[in-house]
Amino acid sequence: MRRQEVGGRYLRGRIGQQVMAREPANAPQPIGGETRTCGRLAQGPLDQLDAELAARTGTEAVSLFLEWLWKTLDGPLFAVGLELLTAARTEPELQAVLRTGGDELAAKLDETARVLAKSAGGGNRAALEIMLLMSIPMVRGIGLDLAVGGKRAEHAARFRDWGTAVLAATA
Repeated sequence: MRRQEVGGRYLRGRIGQQVMAREPANAPQPIGGETRTCGRLAQGPLDQLDAELAARTGTEAVSLFLEWLWKTLDGPLFAVGLELLTAARTEPELQAVLRTGGDELAAKLDETARVLAKSAGGGNRAALEIMLLMSIPMVRGIGLDLAVGGKRAEHAARFRDWGTAVLAATA
């Protein structure tokens, strides 16, 4: 399998090529470049989510957040993240960089979920907050299953049902 160097580390095959096409300035660079690369890859979708959430309130905003989470499974970003996490298992420097970027992303998503729960929670703010926060690792787990041949239609149906339950907590 052909390897593509990204920020001093390697990604294999088609995924690496997609990263290079998306981030052509990713010539080998000192450690720390991976954080900038991962941050740039995730920042666009996060900025889009923020802009769209600013235009919605209540149930509409919660629904948008859940839709956005599901859409993270589309396109190459989830697969790129999975490749990087796999590579980081044996590369302590890469692991440290990814952990930092992952913690920043998680904090941003957690804060978004908490703000949504406060603004849309009605009488069930605590329950809505927990449900929104648990939606994040739920989608991550679904993505892992899909990466090894899981049934997308079944996961989508379950996540829609989950979304219905989450929206009920906004009442």
